[in-house]
Amino acid sequence: MEFVTLRNGVKMPIIGFGTWPLKGNILEKAIGYAYNAGCLLYDTANLYGNEADMGVSLKKECLNRNSLFLTSKIDSRAFNGRRRYLYLDKKNVSKVYKKSCINAQIDYWDLYMLHSPFNNYIKANYTDDKITNFDDVFKSEGDMKGICELVDK
Repeated sequence: MEFVTLRNGVKMPIIGFGTWPLKGNILEKAIGYAYNAGCLLYDTANLYGNEADMGVSLKKECLNRNSLFLTSKIDSRAFNGRRRYLYLDKKNVSKVYKKSCINAQIDYWDLYMLHSPFNNYIKANYTDDKITNFDDVFKSEGDMKGICELVDK
C-alpha cells in the first residue's frame, strides 16, 4: 500500500474504500472484502447515514483500529436541517464530531472533512450568497476554526 504524508506528518493511504450508499450487512461484507484486498482507508459521512453501520462492521470484522485510516465528513444538515448553507460554530462542530465518533464506535477520526465545500454552498457569517475568497471563510471566527481546534487537541 502506498501512502501520502499530510501536512501534519500523518501518513494516509492513497487508495481507500468509500462506503456510500452501503449499509448494514452489505457494508459489513464490503469492508471485509476491501480489507482482505489490502485497503486500510475507509470513508463515510454523516450525510450517508452509515457511520454507525461502519463502526459495527469494523468491529464484526475484528479490524485493528490502529492499523486503519478512517475518515468522515461534517454536513450542513447536522446544524440547521437545510442543504444550502452551512453555519458552523465551535460548539456545534465539536458536538457533531463527538456524536459522529460515538456513532462509529471509535475515539477519533483520522481525517474529518467538510462535505461538499463548493462556492455558493457555504454562507458562514456572511450576508452575501457568494463567497469568492475561501481564505476568509477558513480563518473567520466560528467557522472552520472549530474543526481546526479539534485537530489541535
